[in-house]
Amino acid sequence: MGETWGFAKMIFPLLLVGVFLSGVIRVLMPQDLVATYVGSNTLFAVMIPVIFGIFVYFPTLVEVPMAKTFLDLGMSRGALLAYLLADPVVSLPSILVVRRIMGTKRTAAYVGLIFVLTVSAGLLFGHFFG
Repeated sequence: MGETWGFAKMIFPLLLVGVFLSGVIRVLMPQDLVATYVGSNTLFAVMIPVIFGIFVYFPTLVEVPMAKTFLDLGMSRGALLAYLLADPVVSLPSILVVRRIMGTKRTAAYVGLIFVLTVSAGLLFGHFFG
């Protein structure tokens, strides 16, 4: 029981940050902007959230309330899945660390593969379930 309480205390602040950020985005971002650029299941519409997920770092569990906000603002399900896959796997801080350890070429291959695979998964998911 003590471990559960400790885990809950550790996660709760992250969830609060996520709910706060998603509320701010919901208020500040026009709904038609999201629907226009990432509301369809096209290659471009799925690539944008993947790029966003790679270069904008959100702590773990913050992406859940953010995903709900993006979905409510009109993001397609395929684009949302691609974002949810890319965001926790790679971020700008992790790219810098991996580059230092593995070198530039391997890091570029790593990020490129994640990009291609998450975009592909988003397109397939959007095609069948979008």
